[in-house]
Amino acid sequence: MPLANGVHILECIPKKEKLGEGATLYNFLKIFLEKDRLRIENIKGKEDFFDKLNDNNFKVVHISCHGYEGDEDGKFYIGGFPDEQVICSDEFFESDHLKGRGVIITGCKLGRAGFAKEFLERTKASSLIAPMKDIESFDVAAWCTIFYHHLFTKSGNFRDSYNYMVENFPFQGSMKWWRWKNK
Repeated sequence: MPLANGVHILECIPKKEKLGEGATLYNFLKIFLEKDRLRIENIKGKEDFFDKLNDNNFKVVHISCHGYEGDEDGKFYIGGFPDEQVICSDEFFESDHLKGRGVIITGCKLGRAGFAKEFLERTKASSLIAPMKDIESFDVAAWCTIFYHHLFTKSGNFRDSYNYMVENFPFQGSMKWWRWKNK
């Protein structure tokens, strides 16, 4: 079955925190994307995350989460789940249904090389965009809304839409684009 030309949002931040940008982004995207091109799911924990990740059929996967740097190991982790577990880049695999897809992960600092390179190598996702620094939820929701609007109505590819954003909407917590290089 061909992939849906839309966005699958995995909201990992519990509603009680009131800062997950996934729900805000979803409401923005409903303005210009048809219902069948957009899906949001609230994630209950680590196992639920991987179950829903493996059950997606979209060209773009958006992971709304927190990002953490390990105190002792220096690794970066996806977090924010209600069950308080975290996921390291070495827990992803090509079988996680990301091969050839574009991925945006909004956890702070997950755009740094230590996480991004291993994530792409393990999943074979075509592209990853993630923040290099700490970033506010509303800022990243606004940035992603404009990025997705450009992606789905103008350019059709991550590189051109990312370049458009860098040229026109730079901001603190800058997002970084990574591309998987098939060797």
